[in-house]
Amino acid sequence: MKIPTGTQVLITQIERRYTIETSQGPARITEKDLDALELKPNERLPDRFPMPAPAQNAVNYVCFAPALILAVLVLVNFLFTGLASWVSEDEDREWWGRSAAWLLITVFGWIVVNVIVLWGAQAISATPNRLDVFLGQVKANPAAKALLGAFGGITGVAGALLALRSKLSKQLGQKAGFQWLLVVVAVVFFVLLSVVISWVLVLIGSQHWAQNATAWLLGGKQDQIADPNSWRVQLFVVVFLTGAMLLFGIVMGFFINANKFSLHATYRNRLIRAFLAASRTTRTPHLFTGFDPADNIALRELSSEKPLHVINGALNLVKGQQLAWQERKAESFTMSRLHCGSLHVGYRPTAEYGHEITLGTALAISGAAANPNMGYHSSPMVAFLMTLFNVRLGWWLGNPGPSGAKTWRRSGPGYAVGPLFSEAVGNTTDRYKYVNLSDGGHFENLGLYEMVLRRCHFVVVSDAGEDPECSFADLGEAVRKIRVDFGIPIEFGPMSIYPRSQIDTLKGPGHNSAIGRIRYSVVDGSAAPDGILVYIKPACYGDEPRDIYEYFKTSKTFPHESTADQFFSESQFESYRMLGAHTMEKLCTDCRGDFRCFIREILNTHLEMEAPDWLAKLLEVPEN
Repeated sequence: MKIPTGTQVLITQIERRYTIETSQGPARITEKDLDALELKPNERLPDRFPMPAPAQNAVNYVCFAPALILAVLVLVNFLFTGLASWVSEDEDREWWGRSAAWLLITVFGWIVVNVIVLWGAQAISATPNRLDVFLGQVKANPAAKALLGAFGGITGVAGALLALRSKLSKQLGQKAGFQWLLVVVAVVFFVLLSVVISWVLVLIGSQHWAQNATAWLLGGKQDQIADPNSWRVQLFVVVFLTGAMLLFGIVMGFFINANKFSLHATYRNRLIRAFLAASRTTRTPHLFTGFDPADNIALRELSSEKPLHVINGALNLVKGQQLAWQERKAESFTMSRLHCGSLHVGYRPTAEYGHEITLGTALAISGAAANPNMGYHSSPMVAFLMTLFNVRLGWWLGNPGPSGAKTWRRSGPGYAVGPLFSEAVGNTTDRYKYVNLSDGGHFENLGLYEMVLRRCHFVVVSDAGEDPECSFADLGEAVRKIRVDFGIPIEFGPMSIYPRSQIDTLKGPGHNSAIGRIRYSVVDGSAAPDGILVYIKPACYGDEPRDIYEYFKTSKTFPHESTADQFFSESQFESYRMLGAHTMEKLCTDCRGDFRCFIREILNTHLEMEAPDWLAKLLEVPEN
């Protein structure tokens, strides 16, 4: 180009371009890119080499470009909502507001996931030397990589252990700080897990056998995929791996039993051996396992004599549609020799429900404390973590309501993917054809809810939960749910059950029981008699037998040691057993089944008080 005389020219950049020979023909690159390749004149380009610097921008593009496009849509959404505010209705603004919220969720989710997957793999796999990675190159300290890997392993183990304690340690489980700790541990673990998976995929992709396999699947030769920027190779790898994993999961769902592939059976077998087997004088246990299948019986085979045993469980509703139940995230579920089900869903005959559900299964469900979905203890991140580690003690059974019209007789789901996915993401509901059942304590820990529902007038509750400060959390939870759901208040006078921290300052005697009033008359009419609730709780005041008192002085938390301790010593077990016997000997006299006599004796000999007017009237009513 010829420049006229006198013209002022400003030269901003002079760029040289070079031609290089590749296996796919000549290519032109800039001097900057040539410097990045660090090639000498006439030197051959290696088969696998770090991409030139401009290729690193691809990571930024993938991470942020789609998010920026969606952010523009959000901005347009806001502008349109404001400009159209005079002519739009509330329904329109609600629609635009919700759509903007989902766009923002997608924006942040896209950025977080891609940063973890694309940059995390580079950070963990890079070395002080240049290393070919999927979309660029970085440098890192080997000590940092080792620390990151160790932290990932420790976080995973800690997450599983903390999740197990969400029910076993009642006081910690109800504190917001502890729940946040669970969530933080789970989030950190999943971030590190994503980084490690990305790193493994990068390492696999750098292997010659993987490159040859990719070339073969693409129908070409290995030299056709030497360029790591090939969109054809990258798209194929992503689609192939995604499809292969989905296909593998779908196929395995037909072969894996969602119920049996869990810790439930292990837990159930040991419950049966420890408790049901103790009632059989003649057993034929397996020589190796020690289990006898005959120890377990069908639930319908329980004795028809009184009392009627009602086993409590929780039907998890982490994604329930009852807005008023967003905290409890569960409803009560009961199993007896007659029926199985719940008030809100419905009941089915036990003889046919769950392919003839057994007593051992019902007991294991009732004690399934560690489960991804745990009623009001549920957390989405912890649920995913527990499902990943298969920490699942719960059980899937057919819905006893209309949604399970074709499934309630089955022993469990025939296809595992749906139930496992629902557990992992907290998608349990009572509208699906199968319901997820777990520990009754995930809804209400005393069994009082179901007794009030049945209008029982004489109720004895033994609260053996861990409660060292005597805050009566389980009792308060039951009273609250009963009042909210049934409109029936339960009233107590002053309760003289004290924690051991107050024993030295007591001005009066401490007790192990209290008497409450179940106000059925509020709902059923003034003519309906109220119920009597005897509440019993373990406590020590120094007047116990010497062996109990000795252990009481030795253990700083007795009789409210953590329920996470599942391995009692001989002295520990005997101290709890004897404390229970001593407590009931104080309360129970020779009334021979007369409940009114039982109440009078508690008032006179234990509580040392006169019966309130309402209670005195009930005690005067003769037995039917």
